[in-house]
Amino acid sequence: MKVLILAWGADTGGQGYRLMEAFRDHSPDITVRSAASSGNFMEYPSDLSWRRAELIETYLTADLIHVRNSFGGLHRLERNRRRQPEREGPRGLLIQYHGSRFRGMPEPFLVEQRHRGALGVASTLDLVELAPDEVRWLPAPYEESFLQGFRSPQEGPLVIAHAPSARMVKHTYEFLEVMRELGRHHDIQLDLIEGRPWRECLARKGRADIVYDQLLYGYGNNAIEAFGMGIPVVSGIQGEAARERMLAEWGELPFAEAQPETLLKVLNELIESEEARRLYARRGMNHFRRFHAAPRVVERLSAIYREALG
Repeated sequence: MKVLILAWGADTGGQGYRLMEAFRDHSPDITVRSAASSGNFMEYPSDLSWRRAELIETYLTADLIHVRNSFGGLHRLERNRRRQPEREGPRGLLIQYHGSRFRGMPEPFLVEQRHRGALGVASTLDLVELAPDEVRWLPAPYEESFLQGFRSPQEGPLVIAHAPSARMVKHTYEFLEVMRELGRHHDIQLDLIEGRPWRECLARKGRADIVYDQLLYGYGNNAIEAFGMGIPVVSGIQGEAARERMLAEWGELPFAEAQPETLLKVLNELIESEEARRLYARRGMNHFRRFHAAPRVVERLSAIYREALG
């Protein structure tokens, strides 16, 4: 099977490239290529260029197209298939939703998904909760050995890291206020990581004792990277239905759960208790190995790809 992953815009979370790597390393019978139309400050590695000739050739020889966030300019590639009727072109279609656009107004996306006969997946379980009959969870893949290469705990005060992509979404302002209060009573150091390339983010997170992610959607890539490094994570969930779905899927939450009104208490407990930090480090690592380790993701997505072709 040949699969082409397409992102109109940046490669969200670097997931397209990591899926390509994961299939190359763990399921060579499925060939996955990935392309994104643009990059950003994260400087994720890339696979295919967005050059028209290369993109069209890969599209026409693919069995399945895996689009990210929207169907974007897929119609332009479809025109090329019609111009070359001797080329069968893709037979399966899958769309992967990542965040704010789908979360804010899912129905237009679902209407097009149904119209095109595509399968739907989402990178976080709170998005699945918006359309549980039409969208399933696809965990983001990581290689544990790759993440462990960035782990380098430091001597001195406890380091609490936070790497927001959008401060308003991540409750960053509330977190910074809590950190000011905690700093009055504890010897701690804040590492606020913003606007920096991905590898630098990983290296700085790797020096942390605690990672704060966000308080709305369960967890994102920042937390997964911390899980894989064995670092305890503080995160939160908005809505009881999403929380129940996560507990049903996972059995337990892999992070120390907090809300805006409990964030001070939760962080304070982790700062004061090495045992609590070890507990959530173990929970996060166990969760990572069950769901986000690259071989597990490849196994899950291989079945989805075969279903999309069927």
